[in-house]
Amino acid sequence: MTLHTSHAVIACGSLHHEFESLARKDNGPDIHYLDTDLHRTPARIPEILQAKVDEISHRYGTVILGYGLCSNGVVGVKARQCPLIIPRVHDCLDLFLGFVGKGKSRIGLGTAHYYLTPGTIINKKDPLAIMEYEYVPKMGQKTSEWGMKEELKHYTHFALITSPGTDMEAVKDQAQKNADFFDMTLEEVESDLAFFKQTLYGPHDPEYFLHISPGEAITQEMFI
Repeated sequence: MTLHTSHAVIACGSLHHEFESLARKDNGPDIHYLDTDLHRTPARIPEILQAKVDEISHRYGTVILGYGLCSNGVVGVKARQCPLIIPRVHDCLDLFLGFVGKGKSRIGLGTAHYYLTPGTIINKKDPLAIMEYEYVPKMGQKTSEWGMKEELKHYTHFALITSPGTDMEAVKDQAQKNADFFDMTLEEVESDLAFFKQTLYGPHDPEYFLHISPGEAITQEMFI
Protein backbone atom coordinates (compact mmCIF):
# COMPACT_ATOMS: atom_id res chain seq x y z
CA MET A 1 0.00 0.00 0.00
CA THR A 2 1.28 3.48 -0.86
CA LEU A 3 2.14 5.55 2.19
CA HIS A 4 -0.18 8.49 2.73
CA THR A 5 1.92 11.66 2.94
CA SER A 6 -0.37 13.49 5.38
CA HIS A 7 -0.76 12.86 9.07
CA ALA A 8 -3.42 11.54 11.41
CA VAL A 9 -4.27 12.27 15.03
CA ILE A 10 -5.21 9.78 17.74
CA ALA A 11 -6.76 11.73 20.60
CA CYS A 12 -8.49 11.26 23.91
CA GLY A 13 -12.25 11.42 23.43
CA SER A 14 -12.45 14.08 26.13
CA LEU A 15 -10.79 16.48 23.66
CA HIS A 16 -13.24 15.81 20.83
CA HIS A 17 -15.01 19.16 21.21
CA GLU A 18 -11.82 21.21 21.13
CA PHE A 19 -10.17 19.41 18.22
CA GLU A 20 -13.33 19.39 16.12
CA SER A 21 -13.84 23.10 16.66
CA LEU A 22 -10.43 23.68 15.05
CA ALA A 23 -10.38 21.01 12.37
CA ARG A 24 -10.65 22.28 8.81
CA LYS A 25 -13.24 20.13 7.07
CA ASP A 26 -11.40 19.96 3.75
CA ASN A 27 -7.73 19.99 4.67
CA GLY A 28 -7.62 18.88 8.29
CA PRO A 29 -6.04 15.60 9.38
CA ASP A 30 -8.00 12.45 10.06
CA ILE A 31 -8.75 12.33 13.79
CA HIS A 32 -9.36 9.06 15.61
CA TYR A 33 -10.81 9.34 19.13
CA LEU A 34 -10.40 6.80 21.91
CA ASP A 35 -12.86 6.25 24.76
CA THR A 36 -13.16 9.26 27.07
CA ASP A 37 -13.28 7.03 30.15
CA LEU A 38 -9.78 5.67 29.54
CA HIS A 39 -8.33 8.59 31.50
CA ARG A 40 -10.00 7.12 34.59
CA THR A 41 -8.07 3.86 34.09
CA PRO A 42 -4.71 5.01 32.65
CA ALA A 43 -3.20 1.54 32.97
CA ARG A 44 -5.41 0.50 30.04
CA ILE A 45 -4.27 3.31 27.75
CA PRO A 46 -0.98 1.82 26.44
CA GLU A 47 -2.51 -1.37 25.06
CA ILE A 48 -5.48 0.36 23.42
CA LEU A 49 -3.43 3.28 22.12
CA GLN A 50 -0.80 0.92 20.71
CA ALA A 51 -3.48 -1.09 18.93
CA LYS A 52 -4.78 2.06 17.23
CA VAL A 53 -1.23 3.13 16.29
CA ASP A 54 -0.62 -0.32 14.79
CA GLU A 55 -3.92 -0.16 12.92
CA ILE A 56 -3.38 3.15 11.14
CA SER A 57 0.33 3.97 11.04
CA HIS A 58 0.92 2.30 7.66
CA ARG A 59 -1.50 4.75 6.06
CA TYR A 60 0.17 8.02 7.12
CA GLY A 61 3.46 9.84 7.08
CA THR A 62 3.12 10.77 10.77
CA VAL A 63 0.75 9.92 13.61
CA ILE A 64 0.18 12.63 16.22
CA LEU A 65 -1.06 11.67 19.68
CA GLY A 66 -3.58 13.98 21.33
CA TYR A 67 -2.44 12.92 24.78
CA GLY A 68 0.03 13.98 27.41
CA LEU A 69 1.98 11.73 29.75
CA CYS A 70 -1.40 11.15 31.43
CA SER A 71 -0.36 9.23 34.56
CA ASN A 72 2.15 7.27 32.45
CA GLY A 73 -0.69 6.14 30.20
CA VAL A 74 1.42 6.61 27.06
CA VAL A 75 4.63 5.06 28.41
CA GLY A 76 5.71 2.09 26.33
CA VAL A 77 3.72 3.02 23.23
CA LYS A 78 5.98 2.43 20.24
CA ALA A 79 6.18 4.10 16.84
CA ARG A 80 5.74 1.58 14.05
CA GLN A 81 5.95 2.32 10.31
CA CYS A 82 5.93 6.08 10.78
CA PRO A 83 7.04 8.56 13.46
CA LEU A 84 4.85 9.56 16.38
CA ILE A 85 4.56 13.13 17.62
CA ILE A 86 3.14 13.91 21.07
CA PRO A 87 2.84 17.19 23.00
CA ARG A 88 5.45 17.44 25.73
CA VAL A 89 2.85 17.86 28.47
CA HIS A 90 1.96 16.03 31.66
CA ASP A 91 -1.75 15.87 30.92
CA CYS A 92 -4.40 17.29 28.63
CA LEU A 93 -5.09 20.27 30.87
CA ASP A 94 -1.63 21.60 30.06
CA LEU A 95 -2.75 21.95 26.43
CA PHE A 96 -5.54 24.28 27.53
CA LEU A 97 -3.38 26.25 29.92
CA GLY A 98 -0.29 26.56 27.78
CA PHE A 99 2.07 24.61 30.02
CA VAL A 100 3.89 22.93 27.16
CA GLY A 101 7.58 22.11 27.17
CA LYS A 102 10.13 20.09 29.09
CA GLY A 103 9.94 20.64 32.82
CA LYS A 104 6.81 22.81 32.66
CA SER A 105 4.05 22.15 35.18
CA ARG A 106 1.02 23.77 36.75
CA ILE A 107 2.56 23.79 40.23
CA GLY A 108 1.59 27.05 41.88
CA LEU A 109 -1.83 27.36 40.26
CA GLY A 110 -3.45 25.67 43.22
CA THR A 111 -3.99 21.99 43.86
CA ALA A 112 -7.42 22.75 45.30
CA HIS A 113 -8.79 23.55 41.82
CA TYR A 114 -10.87 20.96 39.99
CA TYR A 115 -10.73 21.82 36.29
CA LEU A 116 -13.76 21.68 34.02
CA THR A 117 -13.56 22.03 30.24
CA PRO A 118 -16.39 22.63 27.76
CA GLY A 119 -15.85 19.10 26.46
CA THR A 120 -16.09 17.65 29.96
CA ILE A 121 -19.47 19.26 30.49
CA ILE A 122 -20.79 18.60 26.98
CA ASN A 123 -19.84 14.92 27.36
CA LYS A 124 -21.52 14.80 30.79
CA LYS A 125 -18.27 14.00 32.58
CA ASP A 126 -18.47 16.78 35.17
CA PRO A 127 -18.92 15.60 38.79
CA LEU A 128 -22.63 16.41 38.94
CA ALA A 129 -23.35 14.57 35.68
CA ILE A 130 -21.20 11.58 36.65
CA MET A 131 -23.07 11.36 39.92
CA GLU A 132 -26.47 11.62 38.25
CA TYR A 133 -25.93 9.37 35.23
CA GLU A 134 -23.35 6.86 36.49
CA TYR A 135 -23.50 6.67 40.28
CA VAL A 136 -27.18 7.13 41.13
CA PRO A 137 -28.46 4.26 38.92
CA LYS A 138 -26.01 1.91 40.68
CA MET A 139 -25.94 3.20 44.26
CA GLY A 140 -28.93 5.47 44.80
CA GLN A 141 -29.00 9.19 45.50
CA LYS A 142 -27.74 9.30 49.08
CA THR A 143 -24.73 7.03 48.63
CA SER A 144 -23.87 8.69 45.30
CA GLU A 145 -23.83 12.15 46.85
CA TRP A 146 -21.64 10.95 49.69
CA GLY A 147 -19.25 9.21 47.30
CA MET A 148 -18.81 12.17 44.98
CA LYS A 149 -18.36 14.59 47.86
CA GLU A 150 -15.65 12.29 49.20
CA GLU A 151 -13.92 12.37 45.81
CA LEU A 152 -14.00 16.17 45.84
CA LYS A 153 -13.24 16.78 49.51
CA HIS A 154 -9.74 18.13 48.86
CA TYR A 155 -10.98 20.69 46.31
CA THR A 156 -12.31 24.15 47.13
CA HIS A 157 -12.70 25.59 43.62
CA PHE A 158 -14.00 24.60 40.22
CA ALA A 159 -11.93 26.20 37.45
CA LEU A 160 -13.88 26.39 34.20
CA ILE A 161 -11.66 26.68 31.14
CA THR A 162 -13.39 28.83 28.55
CA SER A 163 -12.55 28.55 24.88
CA PRO A 164 -13.49 30.39 21.67
CA GLY A 165 -15.99 28.89 19.27
CA THR A 166 -18.03 27.42 22.11
CA ASP A 167 -21.52 28.35 23.25
CA MET A 168 -20.43 28.95 26.82
CA GLU A 169 -23.83 29.89 28.26
CA ALA A 170 -25.01 26.31 28.85
CA VAL A 171 -21.51 25.23 29.85
CA LYS A 172 -21.22 28.00 32.44
CA ASP A 173 -24.69 27.19 33.76
CA GLN A 174 -23.73 23.55 34.39
CA ALA A 175 -20.42 24.59 35.93
CA GLN A 176 -22.27 26.88 38.34
CA LYS A 177 -24.64 24.05 39.25
CA ASN A 178 -21.62 21.95 40.18
CA ALA A 179 -20.21 24.76 42.30
CA ASP A 180 -23.53 25.34 44.06
CA PHE A 181 -24.22 21.66 44.72
CA PHE A 182 -20.76 20.88 46.07
CA ASP A 183 -20.40 24.22 47.89
CA MET A 184 -17.32 25.29 45.95
CA THR A 185 -16.22 28.54 44.31
CA LEU A 186 -16.36 28.78 40.52
CA GLU A 187 -13.56 30.55 38.66
CA GLU A 188 -13.01 30.98 34.93
CA VAL A 189 -9.72 30.48 33.11
CA GLU A 190 -9.34 31.63 29.51
CA SER A 191 -7.79 29.42 26.83
CA ASP A 192 -7.23 30.31 23.19
CA LEU A 193 -6.65 26.65 22.15
CA ALA A 194 -3.35 27.67 20.53
CA PHE A 195 -1.63 24.41 21.42
CA PHE A 196 -4.56 22.36 20.15
CA LYS A 197 -4.19 24.11 16.81
CA GLN A 198 -0.44 23.59 16.85
CA THR A 199 -0.97 19.90 17.61
CA LEU A 200 -3.21 19.56 14.57
CA TYR A 201 -1.28 21.64 12.08
CA GLY A 202 2.20 22.30 13.46
CA PRO A 203 4.84 23.47 13.58
CA HIS A 204 5.90 20.67 15.92
CA ASP A 205 8.90 22.31 17.54
CA PRO A 206 10.93 19.70 19.50
CA GLU A 207 10.88 22.03 22.51
CA TYR A 208 7.15 21.51 22.75
CA PHE A 209 6.59 18.15 21.03
CA LEU A 210 8.29 14.79 21.37
CA HIS A 211 9.32 13.14 18.10
CA ILE A 212 9.35 9.35 18.36
CA SER A 213 11.16 7.54 15.55
CA PRO A 214 9.92 4.20 14.12
CA GLY A 215 10.87 1.42 16.52
CA GLU A 216 11.32 3.82 19.46
CA ALA A 217 9.04 3.71 22.53
CA ILE A 218 7.76 6.60 24.64
CA THR A 219 9.35 6.84 28.10
CA GLN A 220 8.51 8.86 31.18
CA GLU A 221 11.95 10.49 31.13
CA MET A 222 11.15 12.19 27.83
CA PHE A 223 8.62 14.42 29.63
CA ILE A 224 10.80 15.35 32.60
